[in-house]
Amino acid sequence: MHVIRILATFEVLKSGEGPRFYFLFPLAEGNLWDFFKFMDRPTERVQRADWVAEQCFKLATALRLVHNERAHHIPHYIENIPDKDVELYGRHGDIKGDNVLYFESRYRRDYRLELADFGLGRLHTGISRSIQNPKGIDNSSTYRAPEFDTTSGKISRKADIFSLGCMFLEIITWLLEGFNAAQTEFSQERLETGLNSKFTEDTFFSLQRAPTGEISATRKARVTGWIKRLRRCSQASDYTDQFLDFIDDRMLVPEPEGRATSREVCSELKKMYDGCRIDSFTRPRGA
Repeated sequence: MHVIRILATFEVLKSGEGPRFYFLFPLAEGNLWDFFKFMDRPTERVQRADWVAEQCFKLATALRLVHNERAHHIPHYIENIPDKDVELYGRHGDIKGDNVLYFESRYRRDYRLELADFGLGRLHTGISRSIQNPKGIDNSSTYRAPEFDTTSGKISRKADIFSLGCMFLEIITWLLEGFNAAQTEFSQERLETGLNSKFTEDTFFSLQRAPTGEISATRKARVTGWIKRLRRCSQASDYTDQFLDFIDDRMLVPEPEGRATSREVCSELKKMYDGCRIDSFTRPRGA
């Protein structure tokens, strides 16, 4: 399972202070950005298309587990609610490269990615998951979904899908063009002055205010342009084109209703991963 495991929890008591609680996790080599920098030689990146396909599929599977967590009992403080409404649904709330860790295998020079840092995560029942007002909900500004800022936006598990699409686009950028393009060039390309801010933001969407005062969102044209740039890259393949199509059409969609569910993301990424068994699927067209 590609979700970070808790090895132990413990409490420390100090004289004159309240108790402090700690979680113990496995020691990672670093986060996803550290991996990008560590594995940045073109020859290494080109050979990792099938690895990227596997790891992205498994990260999507990890998120699906979070989204579909079910309880087998009714919490005692919820009364008179039909059984169908008391299933528990998780939301990670902070998906980004900093919160994906990489681990090296002890037995062979290989690596795996794990979804970590659930500090902004939420667990909701069926009756609460669709009415989360974005005001006051913490988020990572760069990777946040548009509904955090729009007038009628409500936060659901689909917000994680948008953030996952942002991260997947950075992964494909690294695979095709390298660390600097993923971390610096793409971020600078997205810089715009926000509607409600005097500062520039590298979010993946722009906001518009209608004459009525309603605020809506569209994906930044420069993000769409970046996807087109990656399709033209000499290292692009049938695999990267198919992945970019899915990110474009079903993940980085401003309206939550148009985004795929975590189940659908898993299904599509599994097909891509299976397709990587065919050498021509991942072979760069410029090779």
